[in-house]
Amino acid sequence: MLLAGVLLLLLGIILVFVYRSQQRKLGDIAGTETTTVAALRSLLEDFRQRGGGAFQYQAELKGTIECESPLTSELAGEKCVHYRLRVEREWEEDYWETDSRSGRREQRTRRGSDTVSSNERSLPFLLRDGTGAIHVDPAGADIETVQVMDRYEPGSPSGGVLSLGGFQISIGLPGGGRRTLGHRFQEWVTPVGRSAYVLGPVREREGELILARLPEGGRRFLVCLRSEEEMVRSLRSALMGLRAGIVIALLAGIGLLVAGLAHR
Repeated sequence: MLLAGVLLLLLGIILVFVYRSQQRKLGDIAGTETTTVAALRSLLEDFRQRGGGAFQYQAELKGTIECESPLTSELAGEKCVHYRLRVEREWEEDYWETDSRSGRREQRTRRGSDTVSSNERSLPFLLRDGTGAIHVDPAGADIETVQVMDRYEPGSPSGGVLSLGGFQISIGLPGGGRRTLGHRFQEWVTPVGRSAYVLGPVREREGELILARLPEGGRRFLVCLRSEEEMVRSLRSALMGLRAGIVIALLAGIGLLVAGLAHR
């Protein structure tokens, strides 16, 4: 009872930190005014005329993702500026376990999975609004994706080569008496041509404006496929759930601790 109380209190404390992080994210999104590419260029020109130093501005823009030479995702073959894939092997194995009541050893079967391959790639792109386009370097950004593949292929690949679309990898047999049941292919992309919301630091690089992570960090950098309104609604809903979880975990934890100490 005491251990359960301590674990619930720890869970409540972790939820408090998550709540504060999400609250800061909501504040950054709701507190930053949407601007345009043309407005940023005008701001840069004014900054130059005043003889300023290094130009830096935290901006919020909405536009369309463009790229002349986009990536092609390995599994689904989607044109994109970012993709992430994972291939998992699902297996089963027999094991022996002693029954707690009879004391007899019984053979049982369990299932599990392990990752045989994962990869993630991204490249710079343009974000175009009605007034122009700005370069975006997504390295280090919290970049949103959509899932374009979740496919299960039963059985083991012939010849020890696992392939799908443009993806191919040589794999060995699972060890420890494990039997391969199949493989699950999953892939997520940030597609070309999608509307996007970008929040991040704008600076000048080689005479051009660019949205990119600052070397020292410290500024929020988001590339989202949802609208600002959708993200605000989602964050507010998540905060309500976190508040409820914090109250329940802390009250239940304190209750179990009090009850446990009372029975000692």
